[in-house]
Amino acid sequence: MTKDDLLEALYQGLNERFQYNRLLSLSQRAGSVCSFEIQIDQKGRQIYTRWSDNARDMLVLDKVQPLDNLEILFDKVHPDDVLTARRGCLFCMDHNQCPSAEYRIILPDGQYRWILQTSDVSMDANGKSLRLLSVLSDITEQKRQQEQLEYQAYHDELTGLGNRARLLEQLTEALDKASAAKQQVALLFIDLDNFKLVNDSLGHSFGDLLLQNYARRLTSLMPMNTEAIRLGGDEFAIVVHELNGDALTLSESIQQAMEQPFNIGKIEIFVSNSIGIAFNLNPDGSALQMIRDADTAMYEAKSHGKNSVQVFDAKMHDKAALHFKMTGDMRKGLSNNDFYLLFQPIVNINSLQVEGFEALLRWQHPEEGLIMPDKFIPVAEESGLILPLGDKVMEMACAQAKEWELSKSSIPPFISFNVSVHQLRQIDFATRVISTIKGYGLDPFLLKVEITESGVMEDAEASLRLLHTLKKEKLRLQIDDFGTGYSSLGYLRRIPADNLKIDRSFVDGMENDEEKLAIVKTIITLADSLGMDVVAEGIEKVEQLTHLRKLGCKYGQGFLFDKPMSKDEALLKDNYRDILT
Repeated sequence: MTKDDLLEALYQGLNERFQYNRLLSLSQRAGSVCSFEIQIDQKGRQIYTRWSDNARDMLVLDKVQPLDNLEILFDKVHPDDVLTARRGCLFCMDHNQCPSAEYRIILPDGQYRWILQTSDVSMDANGKSLRLLSVLSDITEQKRQQEQLEYQAYHDELTGLGNRARLLEQLTEALDKASAAKQQVALLFIDLDNFKLVNDSLGHSFGDLLLQNYARRLTSLMPMNTEAIRLGGDEFAIVVHELNGDALTLSESIQQAMEQPFNIGKIEIFVSNSIGIAFNLNPDGSALQMIRDADTAMYEAKSHGKNSVQVFDAKMHDKAALHFKMTGDMRKGLSNNDFYLLFQPIVNINSLQVEGFEALLRWQHPEEGLIMPDKFIPVAEESGLILPLGDKVMEMACAQAKEWELSKSSIPPFISFNVSVHQLRQIDFATRVISTIKGYGLDPFLLKVEITESGVMEDAEASLRLLHTLKKEKLRLQIDDFGTGYSSLGYLRRIPADNLKIDRSFVDGMENDEEKLAIVKTIITLADSLGMDVVAEGIEKVEQLTHLRKLGCKYGQGFLFDKPMSKDEALLKDNYRDILT
């Protein structure tokens, strides 16, 4: 080696020493960083180990603890991470390459601190390691933030349950395992019945509390290794592997458990569920396909009157496809004016004079022909189209009432039209009704708004406020299907209705059924005491008419008088005195 080579080597060594000392000095002053240096001889033996002073704070060491070896670090490392920590140092010195390493050290209080170790090594002319410098950084906060982000990505913030992403991951994993072992997996989709009414009547904060309480009760029912998922809104899901339990048994347990009320504050509330179940019957089926099937089964359960359980079968796809097609066709029908009204006479049963008509909606489908309300109204309610459809009925009823008002020289007949519970829950419903009536310059007395008894009672206080608003504008109000709901006498006294309509189920066969006759008599007596007139619907026989007359019922409608008819036919109807001749 020449003199110049020797000087260059000495200079390089001094420079490296300076850089190491500088790094050690910097780490001494850093609050969340410490460092150590290992000197190695030509034979690969450690000559000494030197730690920065703040290693005592980082590793939580005693003040008298010597800082002269690596074991003070390894003694603190979490047992599951010791191998990672040791390899980080040995690999660096053996291979002259220093990948970073992450591990945990255990603190005296049992908590742990995440450490990121980054290292560098200097070598001699032959490529042998001479010195290792490692910097240890406290990355606990970064780890916690990372864990929080990962948690949020797979969990629902409100309930703490897994979310849709978690469901997809969990279901995919379960299907892969089940396919290999030829086992069965079930997916439950759960929807809370009428939850929107809870939010609308008691507020979203109360609704959130109910969802949290529901989630806790649902979680308490889970078999081992089974997790409840919140999909969003009021929908939940559960993946059930056959090794962990039976899906149908679990569904029954959920239904039974939810029969018990939830007590939130001073309010006691009951919740029912609609549950759809899908099984992995197709060995090549995907998680997304199974989710679709469970969702379809859940909506089938809701269509069966809610609070029920339905297992998916292929026919449901056909029904869902028809449902989807009908929804699209209804949207087109609303734009193309394919919906129209027929009018059924409402008759004073004493004079047999026509005093008004009930507006009944029909759909003339361009391909399917006439579609009756019992086919399309449920689809409209599920899809939300009941709102524009209800507006359409109100608009057509007002237009027809105005036309008759202008064309009749005598007192024009009133028109009654039905309002769905979904319309009642619209904040601006009363405003839009009043605005429509005024837009036609119509006498409000020529209209009757029909609301079902059960619709009123779903949110009695809100309904009462709405009805009083309408009543102030001189609209006439009618409680439809009376006797099928659950209104109390106290609430009934507060409803500003002009009429009660007896449900046809009580009129049908009343002439031969003493119990039905007694119910009809009670309703008429009750209405009379409240200052309301009674309309009996579904009158088909003269004997029924005779009984109703004797009981003091004022109005009636049914096939005994006439079927629903067009507006032109209705204009020709004046009385039905001929039915008694």
